[in-house]
Amino acid sequence: MVSLIGSENFAAFRHRPFAMYWTAQLFSLMGTFMQNVALGYLVYQITGSKWLLGTIAIFQLGPSLLLSLPAGVVADRVPRRTLVMTTQTTALLLAFSLATLTALHVLQVWEILVISTISGVAIAVESPARQALVVNLVGGEDLANAIAWNSLSTNGAKVIGPAIGGVATAYFGVAPVFYFNSFSFLAMIVALALMRIPFIRVERTRNAAGELIEGLQVIRRTPAILLTLALFGVVSMFAMNFPVLMPIFARDVLHAGPEGLGWMWTANGLGAVAGSLTIVVWSRAAVGPRLLLATGLLTGVGELAMAGTRTLLPTLAALAVVGWATGAFMASANASIQHRVGDAVRGRVLSAYSMIWAGSGPPGAIITAALASAGGAPFPLAVAGGACVLATLAFAPTLRRHLGQAPEVRFPTAGEAVG
Repeated sequence: MVSLIGSENFAAFRHRPFAMYWTAQLFSLMGTFMQNVALGYLVYQITGSKWLLGTIAIFQLGPSLLLSLPAGVVADRVPRRTLVMTTQTTALLLAFSLATLTALHVLQVWEILVISTISGVAIAVESPARQALVVNLVGGEDLANAIAWNSLSTNGAKVIGPAIGGVATAYFGVAPVFYFNSFSFLAMIVALALMRIPFIRVERTRNAAGELIEGLQVIRRTPAILLTLALFGVVSMFAMNFPVLMPIFARDVLHAGPEGLGWMWTANGLGAVAGSLTIVVWSRAAVGPRLLLATGLLTGVGELAMAGTRTLLPTLAALAVVGWATGAFMASANASIQHRVGDAVRGRVLSAYSMIWAGSGPPGAIITAALASAGGAPFPLAVAGGACVLATLAFAPTLRRHLGQAPEVRFPTAGEAVG
């Protein structure tokens, strides 16, 4: 696939702010995934509780159910760069607190839950602004390419972060991993501080509640966006609960330690990188129906395959397939939505995307933990795989019709509009 990449596939990097943003985000997310591996292993090692892993995921993602939509209104009202810098600073302080409590051997479960909750609030507030900021860095012409590279930074971090995190946890312990994650947020804070993105204040004629309703009406009146969000919700709820399942599957099915858990994350991340590269090469296809439906279907097939594995190598192969499918699916869904919404309501529409992505985590985590407790780790994988296959087939006819129509949206140029 690399041989297929030409200079046009690097179009987003013609814009210096995006190049800075992308590099900083890769480093910051790498630290986040390192911490995910270390925290999941620590909690399960100390407590042995499958339910607690699910509970932590609920506390991290639950605030998005309540705050994502209001956060979308904020993202359309205030400078998006300032908002992201504030939430990144909050994340830095939380990670530092977690590291210090761990190093002092005084960390308790309730403190993990409190830190996870505040982190969840920061994620909910930041996500719509962070996604909407991309179009201000590159403009509309290079938006699909930028979204693909943005997805690649996330999935690249999934490869680097867990691999280093698993080894670092085994040899140095969890506290140093938490400290590294804390300082990794500085990269994003510094990059955003050095950018020059003008903020044009838009006169508002409605109150915040009216603006929120306006954003929801845009979604309702645009079937392509509504249907994409619906399919995205099913896949997110059932197929993207790996943080809950990975430690359980590693210990109970594969009988592997932190190194094995790190390799599982790495395999999933390598597949996701390949999925993001697929969107980089086929940026035009990312806004249409075929790639979205194909990757949604393959996500389900991959999870069904993983449910039947019992040794490390087949599990890694299945995880790579799921990683490719989910990486391409998420980038395609994001590109499809962003190409069908104007910048004036972009934050509010993307807040629905963020709410579904993060907000589907709590019920998904509850379902995953319950199924894993009842039938072991392979059982929720089989249920999730079947749900993704059935949902994709059910949505296919209407998605083909509506996503097949060319969007008619005016995009800002790089550096224009709400920054």
